[in-house]
Amino acid sequence: MRSLLMPLGQLAVVGLALTVPAYATRDDTIDDARVLVGGNVDLRLMPLGASITNGKGSDDGNGYRKALRDLLVADGNEVDMVGSLESGDMDDNQNEGWNGLRIDQVLEKAKASVPERLPNLFTINVGTNDCLQDYDIEHAGDRMEEMLKYLWNASPLASIILSTLLVNGDADIEERVLEVNKQLKVLAEQMAAESRKLILVDMHSSDGVQEEDLVDGTHPDSAGYEKMAKLWFNGTEDAASRGWLQSPQVLPSGGTSTTASTTAPSASTTPGASNGTASATGTLDTATAVVNDKEAQSTTDAAPQVSEDGSKAPQAAGCPAVALILALGTLVILI
Repeated sequence: MRSLLMPLGQLAVVGLALTVPAYATRDDTIDDARVLVGGNVDLRLMPLGASITNGKGSDDGNGYRKALRDLLVADGNEVDMVGSLESGDMDDNQNEGWNGLRIDQVLEKAKASVPERLPNLFTINVGTNDCLQDYDIEHAGDRMEEMLKYLWNASPLASIILSTLLVNGDADIEERVLEVNKQLKVLAEQMAAESRKLILVDMHSSDGVQEEDLVDGTHPDSAGYEKMAKLWFNGTEDAASRGWLQSPQVLPSGGTSTTASTTAPSASTTPGASNGTASATGTLDTATAVVNDKEAQSTTDAAPQVSEDGSKAPQAAGCPAVALILALGTLVILI
């Protein structure tokens, strides 16, 4: 009996060896949020703002834009930065960074540019000139709300990464900056309640530009712009982890971009609205997205595999033949 079962025991060992790799190949150390960003969709990104967006104060004139683009490309994304202006020595240097303009004035520039380019992602830093000019600070948040809603109406698939204003070296201007930032945070909460695709990143924080990073009390140096780029990237990761990023729309005739998609917005959805619950925060909150993604992967792992002819392939864990072999192997050991 033992001589009969010995070959079956050896076969059981082989069968066990064949089944183990199916469960050992998944790497649970992978950062699921980064997987969601990398290679997810093409990004037609419009940097929108004033001189900080344009890159004033940086050594190469690129500001935060090249560093941000490099981070996104390294993470697996096709990126096309778009805008009517060109600044800096980087190759993809288009932007909408208008020196000296306030929120309302930048909005007018956006109205001339966005319909031709239809970005699916905006990075917005604007309002510093409102503070420098002491221009109707009390209603800065209202002007920003008007800008956001215009952008979503003009480019309905867009996600928006909005930043708070940077620290300022002048005490009076800094007081206005803090007031505007309060309004931006309230606006972000309002947009979240409306399920809008808005992420607020806090540039006026310990991770953002510090006063010693300023070259003239207002504009960052190159190291300061690197800090901005990291926060913009974190905000983009957050948007991606929520499933907000959608392929860019096909451009109208005469539009300017190197990326295009056949995706069109649904007529029944609110422009800029997310499919699920939106959030607007300066702190990444991707825990739910990551958990849901792992649950989805577990469900996928458990689903039966289907061959090209539509038949289900046998599953290692539920295959009766393998179970019998393992049982016989155990019996051999006991004998």
